[in-house]
Amino acid sequence: MNIFIVIILLLTLPVMNWLMHRTSENPTPVDREFLKTQTEFTETEEVKARADMTPAEKLENSTIISMIIGGLGLAFVVYHFANNGLDLNINIVNFTMLFLGIILHGNPRKYLDIVSDAYKE
Repeated sequence: MNIFIVIILLLTLPVMNWLMHRTSENPTPVDREFLKTQTEFTETEEVKARADMTPAEKLENSTIISMIIGGLGLAFVVYHFANNGLDLNINIVNFTMLFLGIILHGNPRKYLDIVSDAYKE
């Protein structure tokens, strides 16, 4: 069954690529201004002064919270590999990417904004 799927892919992919890359006499131009508006990240909310924030907003914008959550998640990944050897599966890959994302974005509010922005499109 798998060999049949591989053969079909090997036959159809080159043909589909050739059809997609053919040149035409009237190519459709890409509007560069549209691309600029689609690729620019815009902040949805202005950052308030720390003194004007509620306790919940302070936690959302806390780098320390991100580092603690991300560090605990990555500690579990190390623990998982220490106990199970190199048992790399889709769940541990997703788990690792989730906590790396939390650490690399700096604070939970930025991470939630990026994830919700990606989910909308």
